[in-house]
Order: sequence, then C-alpha cells, then structure tokens
Amino acid sequence: MNVSQGVWNIWIDTGGTFTDCIAVDPTGLTHRCKVLSNGSLRDRVDRVGDDGTIHLRNAASLPSGFLTGFKMSVLGSGRDVDVVDHDGATGAINASGGVVPGL
Repeated sequence: MNVSQGVWNIWIDTGGTFTDCIAVDPTGLTHRCKVLSNGSLRDRVDRVGDDGTIHLRNAASLPSGFLTGFKMSVLGSGRDVDVVDHDGATGAINASGGVVPGL
C-alpha cells in the first residue's frame, strides 16, 4: 500500500516552543517528529549534489513528498525558495531556482 493512500492517524501535542507529532501511516509504520511550534522545521545540509540536489540530514526520516510545497531558506540569507520535490528515502530535495544562496 502506498502511504499517500489510505488513512493516517495523527497525534499532535503543541507546547510553547516545540510541537511533538506522532503519526501512523496506512501500512502501520509509526513516524515521529518534533518541530518548532511556530511552524518552522530546521535541518542541516549534509551536501549539495552536482545536479543541485540538496541533501538534508533529517529529511530522510519523513515520508517522500512531505516537504514538497514548503519554503526553504538559509538562516540570514533573506531569500526563500520553494521545495518542488522531496525524496524521503534519501532526504534529497530539489528547490525552485536551484541551490539556495548561502549553501
């Protein structure tokens, strides 16, 4: 079964600084993450491929496509790009306009 089909069960506990999320996908696999309560996700860039693909350290723990549609910026860069594709198996993302300035 594809995890994009079927019913997900999701539990969310929003605190002052962090929000804890637990989800069980249609195949029964449990996913956990902790995010900032302001809606931002933080991660570290492991590497940037020759093709401009950005490989994030923790994005591989998310289902494929989870980050698609997010805006991404390097702290202090003042410029956002849209995430157009996210591969959950590798943590690789492709951003509109290529590599984010500052990487």
